[in-house]
Amino acid sequence: MFVSGFEGTSLNSQTEKLISEQGIGGLILFERNFENPKQLKSLIEDLQSLTAPNSPPLFISVDQEGGRVTRLKNNFTQFPPMCCLGKAGSDDLAYRFGIAMGKEMRAVGINMDYAPVLDVHSNPENPIIGKRAISSDPDVVARLGCKIIQGFQDAGTVPVGKHFPGHGDTSQDS
Repeated sequence: MFVSGFEGTSLNSQTEKLISEQGIGGLILFERNFENPKQLKSLIEDLQSLTAPNSPPLFISVDQEGGRVTRLKNNFTQFPPMCCLGKAGSDDLAYRFGIAMGKEMRAVGINMDYAPVLDVHSNPENPIIGKRAISSDPDVVARLGCKIIQGFQDAGTVPVGKHFPGHGDTSQDS
């Protein structure tokens, strides 16, 4: 399955061909595709309308972690970075974070999120992960990461945990 990005805030002929002729499995949205929730929902409905009859819907994805990595800004909830969940240490809060973010995305048609960050923040000098990581404790990352994932799933959003093999101990971006 291929996932592709595209330019613009409305359907264009190149994207239309990718879906109807090339049969891609999904699209990733970036800030360049978004003006407001109403426009985004309309765009996603247009994209989904291009799938062949009896075909599964497209995966419409976004990289929406909270904190620094937030693609959906205008009129969307601004969630804190994952480290806040780690500091709180609450399973319930991690679950509610996942379900709230997942429901907000599903409301406009996004059904996949490249989150949560499951890196263990083992290198304090790491300029890439930092606050994006839940914790420097692998047990906390695993426990709270599972709760976030459960929240996403219960909201009807496919979570894609990242980064593998891991960014937590790196000193530069990949």
